[in-house]
Amino acid sequence: MGPPSGAGGKAIELCKEKARELNLDMKISTVRFDDRGRRVIFHFTADQRVDFRQLVRELAAALHARIELWQIGVRDEARVIHGFGICGKELCCASWIREFQPVSIRQAKDQDLLLSPAKLSGMCGRLRCCLTYEHGQYKECAKSAPGIGAICRCRQMRDPVVVVDRNLLRATATVKDEQGGLHSVPFADIAEVLGKAPPSALKQDAGARLSTTPETARAEEAQPAAEAPEVDAKRGRRRGRRRKDRDHKTQATAPTPAAAAPQPPRQESAAPQPERGSGDSEARRKKRHGRRWRRSHRPKESGDGGQ
Repeated sequence: MGPPSGAGGKAIELCKEKARELNLDMKISTVRFDDRGRRVIFHFTADQRVDFRQLVRELAAALHARIELWQIGVRDEARVIHGFGICGKELCCASWIREFQPVSIRQAKDQDLLLSPAKLSGMCGRLRCCLTYEHGQYKECAKSAPGIGAICRCRQMRDPVVVVDRNLLRATATVKDEQGGLHSVPFADIAEVLGKAPPSALKQDAGARLSTTPETARAEEAQPAAEAPEVDAKRGRRRGRRRKDRDHKTQATAPTPAAAAPQPPRQESAAPQPERGSGDSEARRKKRHGRRWRRSHRPKESGDGGQ
């Protein structure tokens, strides 16, 4: 005989209430009954290890069954709960994926996707598993494609253009000319790549962004961007301090002319030592021996007084 109807919801509510009373930082996901309701298995997620031994005792006393708590990851939680993705279909992890493959942000960059957490994250809050499906094909198409921001020369256009967008699957690139017009050209019509526009130039208008020669593009790329006056002042002060410290160390380590020339050894004349008199030696002996000297020179008492 299985668990009664609605027992799963009541068990989850009971487990959540007990966890709150014990101040356990855990999220109860699902519950499952096995062995005709004699064993109850709770699945939960937590950021760190949780000591739930007291929780198991209280649940066993309340449900009169064997209690098991299994900690799962956020991807496994989405698999257990089920749901639908932004494509409108059932989640891949709940339908056919058996083993999770690692997903990185590099795969999204290789596919020229918008780096938005809302677009790239799945129901579990992690990167979507579908980013790995076509990653190899995108990398193969990108080998013959110009990069975004590249200065190119096309066969149908006389002046160089800048690539502002590209579609790797269709093998087309969106370019902008000096007048600001947008054109869609296939990768095969791009004759050569002259260089790459500097990052600062990509934020400017079309007339200031384009360079007619590769030498001009390289000069703009090598030219440092304009900095704020306060940044220049701070850097100038740091350079001055470093220069001052370097000059100070150089002066400290440089040998002086007097020190470089060898100095002849100074001959000191041996001063005649004063002769120690008896009084001087007696005073030193008194100071050295102290009380021992006084005891040894104490006058002896005569023993004639008792006779």
